Amino acid sequence: MRSNFLWATILGLAVSVMNSLRAESLNIEAEAGIVGAPFSVTNGYIHQTQATGLTNGGRAVYEFRITTSGKYQLLANVSAPAGFSNSFFVRINGEPQDPESIWEFPVTTGFVEQPVTVRGTSSPAGPVYALGEGTHRLIVRGRGADARLDRVRLVQVPDAPPAPPANLRIVAGP
Repeated sequence: MRSNFLWATILGLAVSVMNSLRAESLNIEAEAGIVGAPFSVTNGYIHQTQATGLTNGGRAVYEFRITTSGKYQLLANVSAPAGFSNSFFVRINGEPQDPESIWEFPVTTGFVEQPVTVRGTSSPAGPVYALGEGTHRLIVRGRGADARLDRVRLVQVPDAPPAPPANLRIVAGP
């Protein structure tokens, strides 16, 4: 992530303000991948009509290119009409594994953007993926009957801001 710094003098004090520039973001439409049965494409989203396990669920593969190495998180526009219709298996750069690649999301009315979280991650925002420049693959496997996936958004996570300076003191100015 790039930052610009603005320096100003206010009442004799030097002040810096950080203006963050937008991080890299990539949108992937669900129907744009290689979508295999029992997934089907309906009205621009993918879904399957039966609950499945990892080996017999639908499989969708999305290749994408990263131009800026960094840390990324996934968000997805999903719909879950019921409690057993609210999960997929997901993984970047490898086949999903059971149970650590299970993504369960809340029941929704219509499509809602949700963070792609997987079991075993402690962050409610989901795992952070360190991705280098180049081509990568997102693999989604079916799990919940009628769980619907419309779009995935890959968002670069900004680096943590630098720690504030310690031992500051105000001194009299001119």
